[in-house]
Amino acid sequence: MHSLATVALGAFAIIFFCAALVVGLIVLKKYQTEKERLKQRVKNKPKNENQTDETTL
Repeated sequence: MHSLATVALGAFAIIFFCAALVVGLIVLKKYQTEKERLKQRVKNKPKNENQTDETTL
């Protein structure tokens, strides 16, 4: 039979792992969202520059 300290340590390790996994998934989702936002910003930027160039000509 396991001692109480071993069971508590195992439970803490499982909880810590799950919390790290959740935080990692949240960070990954935010990274992907930011990457997509920057991609859209870069895609829209040349259009705005072309419109500005056409209006100045």
